Amino acid sequence: MGSPVTRAPRQRGLTLLELMVVVIIVSVLAAVAVMAYKRYIQKAHASEVPLMFAEFHGKQEAYAAEFGQYKDAPTMYPATIAQDDVTTWDPASWPAEWTELRINPAKAALYCQYETRAGLSGTDPTAPATFTGVYDVNPPTTNWFYIHAVCDLDNDADVSEYFQRGDVQQLQKANEGS
Repeated sequence: MGSPVTRAPRQRGLTLLELMVVVIIVSVLAAVAVMAYKRYIQKAHASEVPLMFAEFHGKQEAYAAEFGQYKDAPTMYPATIAQDDVTTWDPASWPAEWTELRINPAKAALYCQYETRAGLSGTDPTAPATFTGVYDVNPPTTNWFYIHAVCDLDNDADVSEYFQRGDVQQLQKANEGS
């Protein structure tokens, strides 16, 4: 019989192709994780809107109970959204109307701009252009107010807008998540 065939010892490790496949899989997983994290952060930032709208609604109702009408605060505040996507609220710089309404945000730093418009019965509200028509079907027959928010949730100058009538508890959204 012949001599037995000896095999060279097999080296352990990854081939270049296997390593490339692993890198591609890790890259795809990282990209998915980054996108999910961005969506999570945007939703967290947008969650302030219902809280602020509840604050405005309660303060408007208290103001109307005391003075017989809602308070018009037509200035969008803050005037601009900070570049880092968060604005620290300084009560000394609030519009006078906000001080009269006694607006008290739950947080010192917020991500959106807010305004509340109000009027007497018999005057037609003019909603922001994004929400044209919200008063067409059911115009108010009494004193009215609405709340409007503008947010740049991903700091790309493409804004999300939120709107709520004072007499309807439905929060309307436009371009949410931008």
